[in-house]
Amino acid sequence: MNKKISLGTVIGLIAIAVAITASITLNAVKLSYNSILKNLPERSQRYALLEELQDIIDENYYGKRGREELLASLGEGYISSLGTSDDKFMTAEEYKEYLSEKNGNMSGIGAKTERVKNTLKITKVYSNSPAKKAGLKAGDIIVGFDGIKLNRSNFKTLSKKLNGESLSTVNIIYKRDKTEKTVSVAKGYEVPSVEWAVHENVGYLKIADFFSKTAEDVKVQTEKFVSSGMKAIIIDLRENESTNYDYMLSCLDVFVPMNDSDNHTFKVADEDGNIIKTASTTPGEVNIPIAILASTKTKAAAEFFTAAMKDFSKAVIFSDGNTAGDVSLMEVFELSNGSAVLLTVGKVQPYKGKSYEDEGITPDYIYESDSKGTGLSEDSQFVYAVSVLTE
Repeated sequence: MNKKISLGTVIGLIAIAVAITASITLNAVKLSYNSILKNLPERSQRYALLEELQDIIDENYYGKRGREELLASLGEGYISSLGTSDDKFMTAEEYKEYLSEKNGNMSGIGAKTERVKNTLKITKVYSNSPAKKAGLKAGDIIVGFDGIKLNRSNFKTLSKKLNGESLSTVNIIYKRDKTEKTVSVAKGYEVPSVEWAVHENVGYLKIADFFSKTAEDVKVQTEKFVSSGMKAIIIDLRENESTNYDYMLSCLDVFVPMNDSDNHTFKVADEDGNIIKTASTTPGEVNIPIAILASTKTKAAAEFFTAAMKDFSKAVIFSDGNTAGDVSLMEVFELSNGSAVLLTVGKVQPYKGKSYEDEGITPDYIYESDSKGTGLSEDSQFVYAVSVLTE
């Protein structure tokens, strides 16, 4: 007989993960952990009702809903009660996919979606993705998979077909301009860490996300730009919504000098304003003109990168408006059964100046991008930035 994991045990594990997020130093973690252990009997009583429900389901439920599925639903409900859209519970399988994606190995079709009633609206299609190659576009409405239309009862199960099962395919039924179509899309692809090009003696780096290999790729290509005599470098972060702050900081270190001795480059504060995490940059910097192309969608780690480059006076910012204003730092806490929770642990603070929370970063140059083609010469924001840097 398989060993059962009780609902109370899972809740206790999740509660422990939530409780220790504010405890970063070793001593603080010990104090928090000891406090939690003392309260375990009280927690067990608190969740006695759920234990009772578990026993009733095990002994009497007619359906075939599995224990792992019940536990996953419990975790999702517990974390969703925090009332935020970013904090989430991940099953063991979802956590493996999450770790793989942090290295740029995507398991899905490469499209970002949002639920609209009982359909999925595509809000973003990633470059080099199966979705892009299949012709899917932002604005398309997914109404079904593999010949089955989405509805309220099957939505959660069918929508998972967008992810997982690398090297497999899924038939997506979608609507565009009131016309319904079906397309077969493969799953699984690798996101390029960095894309680069040269235009009129200006080096171009597009960073769509920050992965473990991004900093090294950026460093190598930047050194090539400098050694070949480029007049300037333009870094494109318009599609970057990365939350990988550690990888971003390694990338930032390529461009900026060591921070002041009395001020860390990167700081994170808890809800009481206490600094719970810091990081510093090392000696070495790039000393040619740099511009950053941002947008109102540039957020999280990419937004901090933009702010830091501006604070160090290493770049001027071009955007169609203020950036997103997202300063939340999230961390993952793995549970004993292989699942994990992704939780907000604090808010990042800029190297200099006031926080850009909610308001975003104000660009030096506001310029709409009205690119109608795929080449840099047809990207009006890029062309404008080149003209400013080389005038």
